[in-house]
Amino acid sequence: MVTIYEVLGTPSAHRVLEMLAIWGELSVEDIVEKTGLSRNNVYNVLRGLMEVGIVERVQRGRYRISENPRTVHLINFYRENAVVQVGSHIQLMLEGKEPATPEMVARLIEMYEPILRKHFSWVMHSLVEMGAIERAVAHG
Repeated sequence: MVTIYEVLGTPSAHRVLEMLAIWGELSVEDIVEKTGLSRNNVYNVLRGLMEVGIVERVQRGRYRISENPRTVHLINFYRENAVVQVGSHIQLMLEGKEPATPEMVARLIEMYEPILRKHFSWVMHSLVEMGAIERAVAHG
């Protein structure tokens, strides 16, 4: 039997949990696409996370973080961390220290759209007005 410390001791587990915390429910294909992890790696991570009760399968091929008192803080941690990461990327783009290419914007949207909509709606609104979202999605 795997322990919770073994499961959470890998960067892959943290990437999977981050995406599940941000998006709610995802399929294995969605997780592979958003994390860049291999399909086998994602299946192994999900198996370990389910074994220790952190993740549950909600329907065929879709997973989410289990709804229990011990995971509430975990979900909040990953969401708050994502807000900080997105804010940092946006600040670097606005300062010209990171390229604000359509590809970069598309990647941010692809990975963090729920965070952008909830915490950075003014940025999303500005990107829509500038047409950057349509250009980013067309290039993505």
